[in-house]
Amino acid sequence: MNGVLERKHVAFYTRSSRVSERVAERNVVLTYVLRILSDSILPQLAFKGGTCLKKVYFGKTGRFSMDLDFTSAGIRLRFKEKSQITGIER
Repeated sequence: MNGVLERKHVAFYTRSSRVSERVAERNVVLTYVLRILSDSILPQLAFKGGTCLKKVYFGKTGRFSMDLDFTSAGIRLRFKEKSQITGIER
């Protein structure tokens, strides 16, 4: 994986799941993000929520969720400034 969204994966998911290209693209992006995280911080997180249920248990059926929900499994993140936590600059 080289960090570029490969259209062939989107096209394949669109055809095989019979969903719109927009939904397929979002699902492929979420899959890419999970793959990237799996090489770093994902083993220290608990994956939860609707996307987890869909990816782990329901596969291509059911409602599509557009976010990734995690709970920390004992890690501590350090931030230099409060703005890094909220993402808002003042």
